[in-house]
Amino acid sequence: APKGAGTPLCGAPQHGVKCLDQHYSKYTSITLCQCAIRRELEMSSISETPSPPYYAVIFTSVRNECDNGYSEMAARMVELAAVQPGFLGLESARENIGITVSYWDNLESIKKWKANSEHSLAQKFGHEKWYSAFKVRISKVEHQYGI
Repeated sequence: APKGAGTPLCGAPQHGVKCLDQHYSKYTSITLCQCAIRRELEMSSISETPSPPYYAVIFTSVRNECDNGYSEMAARMVELAAVQPGFLGLESARENIGITVSYWDNLESIKKWKANSEHSLAQKFGHEKWYSAFKVRISKVEHQYGI
């Protein structure tokens, strides 16, 4: 396994430092345990967020025709975001435009996510080949309700 493999970044309290139920991501040297992967897959529903306040990063985009690695990178970004400190959840939908909302505990966590080296590479590719238009908005969530 590549350097760094074997130390999962799971965040699940029951796993402590080492988790034996691991999955190695081919896109990075980070090893994720299966519960982190399950959390990623569960993000296709409405996120369970804590009581406000917290922050939402709203990424709205229009895709180009070019896929050229987009699907793999998008999946990797969800996987990577899920293990960042301060990450609370993610919701995403795409029809003619894509809207992805990620939820964060604080503004510092958002800044660190923006500066993450793999995320920076994804942003560069997005500018160069995947998006004809996009906008990022950051807002503070002060109230929430639902069923």
